[in-house]
Amino acid sequence: MRGYEDGRRIKKKIKFKPTLYVKAKQGSKSEYHALDGTQVDPITFDDMASAKQFVEMYSDVQNFTVYGHTNYIMQYIADEFPGVIKFDRSKVRVHTFDCEIFSGDSGGGFPKPEEAKHPVTAISLHDSISDIYYVWTLSDYDPKLSEHKGINIQHVKFDTEIGLLKQLISFWSNEFTCPDILTGWNIRTFDIPYLVNRINRLLGEDYVNKISPWGHVEQKQVNMLKGVVQVYDISGIAQLDYLDIFKKFGMKFGPQENYRLNTIAVAVLGEEKMSYDEYGTLTNLYRENPQLYNDYCLKDTILVKRMEDKIALITLALTMAYKAGVNYNDTLGTTAIWDQLIHRQLKQEKVVIPPGKNYPKQEFEGAYVKETIVGRHDWLLTFDVN
Repeated sequence: MRGYEDGRRIKKKIKFKPTLYVKAKQGSKSEYHALDGTQVDPITFDDMASAKQFVEMYSDVQNFTVYGHTNYIMQYIADEFPGVIKFDRSKVRVHTFDCEIFSGDSGGGFPKPEEAKHPVTAISLHDSISDIYYVWTLSDYDPKLSEHKGINIQHVKFDTEIGLLKQLISFWSNEFTCPDILTGWNIRTFDIPYLVNRINRLLGEDYVNKISPWGHVEQKQVNMLKGVVQVYDISGIAQLDYLDIFKKFGMKFGPQENYRLNTIAVAVLGEEKMSYDEYGTLTNLYRENPQLYNDYCLKDTILVKRMEDKIALITLALTMAYKAGVNYNDTLGTTAIWDQLIHRQLKQEKVVIPPGKNYPKQEFEGAYVKETIVGRHDWLLTFDVN
């Protein structure tokens, strides 16, 4: 568990002993009951593995039902933090960041995160606690000449890409600067996978795991419209990609033509990304005007930070997380947050939730599709219902 107590950062490893429930023995006067009124007795296990093994052992046994929340993280939160959970947004350290990749003249197109073949040339990062914008680059940059005025910029130029990446690892692994939340635009499916794979390519897996305060970074595959995409979970650090939370919570801005940063920044702020049209490509910009190139990287971070200042979608996600008693990332889903809200309410009433069930996948008949009558038609009505 990572968090704050009395305004100070804490980090604990806890041997959690989960509780599950079975039908009470005849004559027993248990204080717990299931939704159908069945009296149940609690069973406390030494660890989560034992609880999981118990559930699996009796999963196919007839007339033997195991009750209780089998998401042990949420069970722990409900046990440890009952009732109303108060939080201080200013204590939650958010790192908003962006990175630039130099793909050169290879003709390989847009850099692919899963390959991470091209060097990282610049990283811009805003720390919400210090309100400092860090700019780490391989090329020359002078904050005094930056087009971005009125902000605190700290710049470091590195001789090698390895030095730049080690700086990022050091910043994220240091207990005083380690973030609680990482955000930016499309970081979950681009920036973070690219950085993790690039670090692994140049420095090895041990350095990758240093990013996590628990020393564990896990690769996952997620299905998206563009196909299967590689992402990484960084244990102990939440990823609230601003692209994701805008799609989830930014409905007041209506449907968008696309979800590129420039489009959404205009919709929210009336402000665009920096232009490099006169240089043609980012490669030319990097070679011919490194000052503007690094300002371009910084501007993307500034835009996301300014959007949060204005519409506070991360603050909304945190409010939902503490209201429901879930981790920050769970607010981007649907069922987990409702499961926990119901579980916490029933727990106060000594009511135990029923066991989860795995239903076999089956096909359902789809909508009726009328054959098209080719031609031009008047009085045409199109509608949809949910």
